[in-house]
Amino acid sequence: MLDAQTEISAKASFAVAPTPGADRAEHAAYRTSPSSAPATTGFSAETYLATENGWVSAALLRPGMRVLTFDSGLVPVSEVQAIAPAAFQDLPRADWPLYIPKGTLGNRRPLTLGPEQHVLIESTRAELLLGEAFVLIPAAALEGWRGICRIAPAEVEPLVTVALVSAQILYAEGMTLLHAPNRDGRNALGQEGGGGVRYPLLPLPTARALLPE
Repeated sequence: MLDAQTEISAKASFAVAPTPGADRAEHAAYRTSPSSAPATTGFSAETYLATENGWVSAALLRPGMRVLTFDSGLVPVSEVQAIAPAAFQDLPRADWPLYIPKGTLGNRRPLTLGPEQHVLIESTRAELLLGEAFVLIPAAALEGWRGICRIAPAEVEPLVTVALVSAQILYAEGMTLLHAPNRDGRNALGQEGGGGVRYPLLPLPTARALLPE
């Protein structure tokens, strides 16, 4: 986790809300890219992540660029994979992405998350019951909480998955904390060799029961 001085500096550096701009043409080209990533993970390609150059949309990340992480400061990106909307067409409802309204998770703009995209949350209930205030939960656990709902396949935007040189927690759209695996796909959720992240991963029923009120 960042020490107090570094965290204060990071928050100050990224205090301005991310704003979409002249990168729309590149987004349009990116939407046609082929995908080999699983459709149940990841987040919208237009999600803005904190990087060494300020807020950058996920679709514009490239290997070697450094993103700001919750525990380890700036860490290089190793891989970015696109997930085309067509990948969602034949999935059951349980695998549909989720719409996260503005402000729900500290996000300054709405978010789209795959149901198996893990989110780091702080929970008083988790601290009381598990002895850990910060826990990782699958986005699917958020359905129905504070207006979070599923997105029908016809309305899904392109998603991306971002892998780093070590598994980490990313800052997205302000203060939303999203898990990113390493390039081997090991996400360090208690696994040996995944690197960086050692927060408890809650199964779906437990995660729903421990959501903040």
